[in-house]
Amino acid sequence: MESSWTPLLPDDGPGELMVGDALTLEVTRRARDVPGMVFAPLPEFSIDGLAVYPDAARVNDHINRGTLTGSRGDSVTFVCEREGRFEIPELRFQWWDPEQEILSENVIPARQLVVHANPAYAAGTSAISQSPGNWLSWKFVAMAIALLLLLVFGAKRLGQLVAGRFRQGRRAWEAGEPWAFRQVQKACASGSAAAAYNAITVWLSRCGGDRAGLTLMVLAGESGDAVLLSETTAFQERVASGSTGDWSGDRLASLLEKFRRHSDEAAKPENLLRPLNPSAVKSR
Repeated sequence: MESSWTPLLPDDGPGELMVGDALTLEVTRRARDVPGMVFAPLPEFSIDGLAVYPDAARVNDHINRGTLTGSRGDSVTFVCEREGRFEIPELRFQWWDPEQEILSENVIPARQLVVHANPAYAAGTSAISQSPGNWLSWKFVAMAIALLLLLVFGAKRLGQLVAGRFRQGRRAWEAGEPWAFRQVQKACASGSAAAAYNAITVWLSRCGGDRAGLTLMVLAGESGDAVLLSETTAFQERVASGSTGDWSGDRLASLLEKFRRHSDEAAKPENLLRPLNPSAVKSR
């Protein structure tokens, strides 16, 4: 994991900023044998006096000779809205170390900020108050500016609320099994076996229930479908060999869709109501 602040903050003491300044945190995480979309997003910040603007995540997966390396980059910008002292809370990322077999943790320490008044803002206010002339016209101008700022702020807040709801709904959708299988279909249609392998890995992690580490070969073997098993074997051999030639994943996608549909039908309960009376004891 790598993290950085822009502009740089001192290690021993609070950062000194002014009203209107922006501070950006960049976080990049990567791991072997893990797709980038598996990494959790950064938490949502809510700090009174600091406006928070998260950027879209940058997800990248790289396959070299059959070895997958996934990465995710996140950034969030804090804008100083008023004077005062503020604290950006620490961030903790836990990960499993398979070599030492221990649960490790990376920490981005909390940062203290001291925000001072901006001389540019103060100078503009002073010049208006001391300028001779028709003060009444300045009064109307100030009222018009204040009204415009209120309208802009209201529209901005509404936009942030709508965008926040949209992001929450999108994250919930993208965290589900239907979205993951949709990515499998897209990857198979693209003709890239490597992309299909990544998408299938994510989908299996969401449809396996309590079975951690469920693989496509295990699923095909347990399905009892000889055609699916044969197609899966050929697909696995292509991925393992690192072949970049033309590949058509339509047949594999169709077989997985058939398996998924039959699994959903088999999982539906025949009777959704509980019996009113306990089961009768069988006669001897």
